[in-house]
Amino acid sequence: MSTKLYPIYQLGNSRTRVFLPDFWMKLVKSKRDQPKHIVTFHVHHKMSRLDVKNYLEKIYGMSVGNVHCHIKEGEMKKHPLYGHVVEKEDPVKIAHVHLLDGQTFSFPDIAPVDKPSKMEQQAKQYGELRNNAAKEKNKTVEENRPGVPSWFGV
Repeated sequence: MSTKLYPIYQLGNSRTRVFLPDFWMKLVKSKRDQPKHIVTFHVHHKMSRLDVKNYLEKIYGMSVGNVHCHIKEGEMKKHPLYGHVVEKEDPVKIAHVHLLDGQTFSFPDIAPVDKPSKMEQQAKQYGELRNNAAKEKNKTVEENRPGVPSWFGV
């Protein structure tokens, strides 16, 4: 999978070589709800279904059943004033991977919702009190001057 050409070994150079694959895969969250055994990836445009399956099985040790690939065309960005197409995003190859053996995948909750802190509660109470005070002030103006529009007051 690696097509990088490395320089010929010369006396005194290190012999350590790192072979990185030419392909890449990016795990993405699907826009639609999917069963837990289906995972969506954005993959390198030259990867085939077999490449995706082998990549996941050999590198990550996952048992993969089916792989479905399709290419999503990039969106066209239009000029805000004139409306003509200014630029087009690159197309993206999407792979939907079906896992085997009852394996499931769910995205982790990176930022769980915690109880609001004491400072946040106090700030919320202060905001409510301020809103209530403004409403009371408007009521008193309306009671003292009936029939006069609110925008007319000083």
